[in-house]
Amino acid sequence: MKIPEIIIIRNGTWHNYRKQKKTPSRFVLTYEIEYHRKSYGETTINGVSYPIEKDTVTFNRPGDIRSSRFNIGIEAETEFFYFIVSADEKNSNFEYMLENIPNHTRADEKTKKMWEKITSDYINKNDPLFEMQAYLNLLSFLTFLSQKGRNDSHLPTAPSPHQLALFEAIRYMQEHLTENISVNDIAAHIGYSQSHFNHLFKTYTQHTPHSYYISLKISEAKYMLLNTNKSIAQISEALAFSKTSKFSSAFKKECHMTPGEFRKTRDVIFYND
Repeated sequence: MKIPEIIIIRNGTWHNYRKQKKTPSRFVLTYEIEYHRKSYGETTINGVSYPIEKDTVTFNRPGDIRSSRFNIGIEAETEFFYFIVSADEKNSNFEYMLENIPNHTRADEKTKKMWEKITSDYINKNDPLFEMQAYLNLLSFLTFLSQKGRNDSHLPTAPSPHQLALFEAIRYMQEHLTENISVNDIAAHIGYSQSHFNHLFKTYTQHTPHSYYISLKISEAKYMLLNTNKSIAQISEALAFSKTSKFSSAFKKECHMTPGEFRKTRDVIFYND
């Protein structure tokens, strides 16, 4: 049996430093597993709400729609791993495992110990042996959660056909961040009329397709600002903004600071995207 490769694309700890009361609905683009150290409210996944309390774990899949509400009177602390699965061929056993992981579960002592092992090994990911151990630990943890999920009342709800179509639209947007595709191009890609696509997208995400596309570009710009030495003009050009001034304006609207101000945070752990 060939086991697909798990590729961790992001990890860290999130705090609600900005005192956000809620987040808008968003499509989940990767697998997201989160361990909540401190309570902060509730999260809604595909229309089902779950309490986020101390020592709870949430799991999201690509195509899920998620939003959260926060108790700003209580400090939030959430450790997370975002990952994708790469495989040359489908593995039905692996897919079965991922399908059975509950969206929400409480952490018992074994869950806590397994999570601690993943995070402690991944800290040393620059060492190939520790990175491999972290990968194996994560695989074991996912298997463990799947086994718990067989008897868990919080089994995941499957995305609807509309959600899957809109997720494909967002995937298409991400593949074309260095271009300027139109809303009609995106709608045509998933076989929807532009008006129908606009209506559904706004219904599910509270964003227009165009504003969401720009937000994806800004997210990519943030990564480039923190992880490359490209100039602001080069980043603007790479993401197909017609003028650097338009890029800077869009960035400030999204992030409440200029690209230059944001770049100065690269020496600070910056998790609150």
